[in-house]
Amino acid sequence: MTINADRAANWNHLVRHTFIDFTQTTEFLKQPVIISKADRITYTDVHGKEFLDGLSGVYAVSLGHNHPRLNQAVSSQLERVTLAPPMHGIADVSLQLVAALGAVAPPDMTFVKSFSGGSEANEAAFKFARQYHRLTGNPGKYKILSCYDSYHGATAGAMAASGTGSRKTAFEPQMGGFLKFLPPAYLTQAAGSPEAATNLALHLLERQIEGEDASTIAALIIEPVIHLAGIAVPPAGWLEGILDLCRTHDILLIYDEIITGIGRTGQMFGAQTFDVAPDILTCGKGLSSGVLPVSAMVTRPDLAEAFIGAEADQRHFNHGHTFASNALTSAVGVEVLAIMEEEDVCANSQAQGRLVKETLKEWQTELPIANVRGEGLLVGFDLVSEPGSPNVNQGLGPVLRRKAIDHGLIMRVQPTWGALAPPLVCTEQETWQILECFREAILDAWDAAA
Repeated sequence: MTINADRAANWNHLVRHTFIDFTQTTEFLKQPVIISKADRITYTDVHGKEFLDGLSGVYAVSLGHNHPRLNQAVSSQLERVTLAPPMHGIADVSLQLVAALGAVAPPDMTFVKSFSGGSEANEAAFKFARQYHRLTGNPGKYKILSCYDSYHGATAGAMAASGTGSRKTAFEPQMGGFLKFLPPAYLTQAAGSPEAATNLALHLLERQIEGEDASTIAALIIEPVIHLAGIAVPPAGWLEGILDLCRTHDILLIYDEIITGIGRTGQMFGAQTFDVAPDILTCGKGLSSGVLPVSAMVTRPDLAEAFIGAEADQRHFNHGHTFASNALTSAVGVEVLAIMEEEDVCANSQAQGRLVKETLKEWQTELPIANVRGEGLLVGFDLVSEPGSPNVNQGLGPVLRRKAIDHGLIMRVQPTWGALAPPLVCTEQETWQILECFREAILDAWDAAA
């Protein structure tokens, strides 16, 4: 064997001793992507092949790979403190993250608790909501409402809140106390129009709340843009209607902004993009720019006030873990937010997102894609049988995923839809690189799938 062939065989052998997320190992080994380094919008694998990052890692690498200021932030913090004693103190840099996030969150949302990942932040939000109601005289409020097609994480509670059956059935039975409701897209055909579908979905949600008894419901969690529904942008009146129902029935509204937060939709948070603020929001992914795991739960001080009292009252938020409010990850988050502001990254997300959407919409007459949608640099589209067709092509997605890898592009591909979400700092030239690579890949896939 040659040296390169020997190395390849060893990498493939090691792959068999781990799991690739949500991926069958045998399929992965047909086209292994084993990354050695990354810079800005480009990955390089162990064989020297380069891949354009059209997905920001997985919606996380907001400022591009190998950012010198983030590297320096980690290096500097390593020389100061990496872990403050979680139950006895807190690092100064962790409090700086509280201030930095509070400054860019929706108005009055200045109370922040940081964690390691999105699942943890959502779990914390559920526990916060349940304990809040208990402390404010409503101990029977424990149920969590969430939307079909939503994804809120891989831990037990976050998975139970998720509305994606295929990712949950292997782990049944799920935790109790989690209820699902229908998004408007499920009802368009029955209702006759998108507007009527939104009204019907809100009516059904209200009936569900009444049927369950509102005095048993603690919170409702929703992604402002529902990712696994194919980058489903909320129709007019949907988020406003949900907020009204939550206010009427004393239900805390939680936004899962793990994907949409930190500039992905063109504003710092989806709450600002759609101008409907929740009671609690969670963020992650982009807050780390893919450097170190950091996430956060953000809420209003008036809600957090319920947890303040004498030691004997046992009112403190009964939640935490070793790496919550971690000093090293907080340093990354602080620097990410500083760069976002100094370089007006949200404006670039809007500009490059417009370029992606407008270009893909133009290409709908030439390529088997339809229904281009999204906000900022979070853009989805349907995969169809041919240009102009309304019929989704169930067989195109798997082929496109392989062809994208062949052409050196990392992107999100599901059986019936795809998404492009490159780093928010992409230049126009880099955005065009990704678009042209996608065009070549989907033309190749369309031909191969014919």
